[in-house]
Amino acid sequence: MNLPERSHSHGLRRLAAREAIRGSFQAAHAALTDRCGKVIGKRQVEQLAVATAGDIGAFYASRPAQPCTDDALLVPSVDGKGVVMRPEALREQTARAARAKGGNTYRTRLASGEKTGRKRMATVGVVYDAEPVSRRPHHVITLAQPVACGNGNHAIRRHRRGPKAKNKWLTGSIATTSEQVIACVFGQAAARDPEGHRRWIMLVDDAPRQLDLIRAEAERRGVDLCILIDFIHVLELPLV
Repeated sequence: MNLPERSHSHGLRRLAAREAIRGSFQAAHAALTDRCGKVIGKRQVEQLAVATAGDIGAFYASRPAQPCTDDALLVPSVDGKGVVMRPEALREQTARAARAKGGNTYRTRLASGEKTGRKRMATVGVVYDAEPVSRRPHHVITLAQPVACGNGNHAIRRHRRGPKAKNKWLTGSIATTSEQVIACVFGQAAARDPEGHRRWIMLVDDAPRQLDLIRAEAERRGVDLCILIDFIHVLELPLV
């Protein structure tokens, strides 16, 4: 019988997970109460969210990546996000920096350039396969508009679809370091290309430390890696 392991139904577990990622557990509990009545407490919402996150590893373990040709691009990508933590949950180096600044105050707005040493870096990663698609700049950023064809007629220039991600594998952690998550991402990518015949395209933003860790891991594994910085972050880079 397809019954849940705990006393709450699959539907309620799904709602708890969806609402928990929108904000606080208090807000998630309020949303569930408004929708379903008094069927669950705040502590149970927290437990269901933790249990749902714990299923991610088993989910991907049961879904091995499908084989593809050597012509398919192998695309790993990583990103980081600072998450505000309780003082006792800070890493030691960050906690020392916070103490040096006179404690950990949880003000909402900060002055320009101010850092309070209250965050831990969460690192997320993905690996997927994609068939190459040839596109020109106007296929990406030009709005659909009439274009003269030379015979007096006009055609609509449209966007051309980019590569479609297939066989996606995701990971992320705030408990482990960025180095460990990046090594895990490279390990998944290497498992898809054990002979080293495919082209690796690493999509990142312009975080210097993240780029240093990626280059170090690629060098350690002997991977010929093409690093691609996304267009929005390239626009923000200073001209040299």
